[in-house]
Amino acid sequence: MTSEAGPRTCSMRQSTQNKRCVYSSGSESDGEDAQTFSRSAQTSKKRKTTHDSDAEATASPAKRKGKSRWRNLGRLRALLDMPLDIVGEITSYLLPLDMLHLSRVSEHFRELFSPYKNKQAWVSARQNIPALPDCPADLNEGQYASLMFEHHCQECDASRGNIEDYALYIRLCKRCHNERVKKGTVVLRNIGEKKAPSEIWLLFPRSCPYRKYSGLRSEALQNDKYLVDDFESLATKYLRLLRAPTTKSDADLAKRRDLVNARHAFAKDAAEWRRVVVVDNENVERKRADE
Repeated sequence: MTSEAGPRTCSMRQSTQNKRCVYSSGSESDGEDAQTFSRSAQTSKKRKTTHDSDAEATASPAKRKGKSRWRNLGRLRALLDMPLDIVGEITSYLLPLDMLHLSRVSEHFRELFSPYKNKQAWVSARQNIPALPDCPADLNEGQYASLMFEHHCQECDASRGNIEDYALYIRLCKRCHNERVKKGTVVLRNIGEKKAPSEIWLLFPRSCPYRKYSGLRSEALQNDKYLVDDFESLATKYLRLLRAPTTKSDADLAKRRDLVNARHAFAKDAAEWRRVVVVDNENVERKRADE
């Protein structure tokens, strides 16, 4: 049995606010109703979106700041609520690179794991690595950990800083090393000097990259390489002391020579330790390959 009105095609659109059946082949009034419904739905969505954005905009600054304050901590946030003796017990099992990463998590962690305020935790972490040389007196534990265990260039932040120059306390990529480390004749010319007493070269640590390390000679020469910034900032002062010596200047120069000798001794120890580590790693990789 067929209806007199004939077949009609129906497409149903459901709304949580107003359920209505809209026919694709209906009258003009039906089309107007469909357009009205569509506009009302869009207006409702706009009102909801506007309301949500207004709520975020009117949220108190303290609340928004509180969310961003902890957003990077995750489960590490529990450390901030622990007693310091418990934190110290936990960090005694960490390595220097772990301490370095923790100190960079947030402002609160930087304060908690500062190498100045929590030096003992850094010392304990360093002692967890066998035969690692002691931290030099003119570096803090954080700087020492970065020098020995990170891999980026300390000048341009390139991902591979593969020239470790332990006597200069720097790790650089090849390009930055060529720019910042130059021969003595070049750096002397940079400060407007053509000649200088030979003793001046004993007052600055010489470049000796780990991968090329074969020991430092007892004498320093102008053809050795030096850190440009270090030389240019201090050479004028030491040249003046060398050219007009006094009892006080002799004491200052002797102190400077002792500092440079200590830097060279550290470079020797660090290079030897690094060689042992590299050889051990190669042996481990060789055993894995054989298995």
